[in-house]
Amino acid sequence: MEADEIWAYRETGKHPLVPVRFIRHRRNTNKRNAHSQIRFEDPDADGLEAWVPTGRLKCLWADAEAFRANELSWSAVLDASREREGVIMAIDEVVMALLPDENWGHDPRTSHRAYDGIYPLRDLDSLSKLTNLSVDELRGEPSAFELDGTWIVPVATALSVAERLAPLDPSAVLRGVERDERELAALEEDWRLRGPASGPDRQTEDHWEERRLSFALRRKWIGEESNSLRDQALAAQQESERLKGLVEWAIGKLDHYGHGPSSATLQRYLDGAPLPTYRRKPRD
Repeated sequence: MEADEIWAYRETGKHPLVPVRFIRHRRNTNKRNAHSQIRFEDPDADGLEAWVPTGRLKCLWADAEAFRANELSWSAVLDASREREGVIMAIDEVVMALLPDENWGHDPRTSHRAYDGIYPLRDLDSLSKLTNLSVDELRGEPSAFELDGTWIVPVATALSVAERLAPLDPSAVLRGVERDERELAALEEDWRLRGPASGPDRQTEDHWEERRLSFALRRKWIGEESNSLRDQALAAQQESERLKGLVEWAIGKLDHYGHGPSSATLQRYLDGAPLPTYRRKPRD
């Protein structure tokens, strides 16, 4: 900031931008408490001067119209991204895990990749090939806008992207769902152990319900076949663990009753030694 520059000043978010002349910064203040001396340019202000937080000086007055237009764009995409928490959670989990780095743009409001149901996307040509959504579909929502090479898109576009990405790597999606389901089950069990007199409040229960919606959506997006295959794999894993436990029990019994060599042989097989190739002949 230079002395005598004309800046756009806004007292609060409810007030319009007005032109002010920057005079100087207050010395010996940190950035969080930075103040500037200004003079209001409106003739009706009669040359009023004031010390104001420097953050209220939004841009040079020459850039005020562009600043207002940018604000309107953000306001429109925010309004278009009002969606249930569970839907946004499901989208976030899928796109965070599966959207390639080169397709993530920059949201100047935050260091997070996605925030408030708004998603910054770039290189729409490669994203179109990945998702089979046309470039026009990726940028076609009325509230979407381009900012420095990044397309800022609302939740509806991100939902379409997530639905196309999830079937490309169902295992990754299911691992995330199962992790989150275990976490929620642990929370519910913790509350259960506290007793009925200290159950979760309504806000917590509502949040849990949104998490369950997120689980259901992600499972839906990967398709019934992927869910079925995963269920079969889990069942096979559980059966394998059951049989391992049975063999360990048998090893203990053999050792207890003095059959050490047989116990040691079984233990070697359990530890991964090759199984014998011969088979006993069935009894007559």
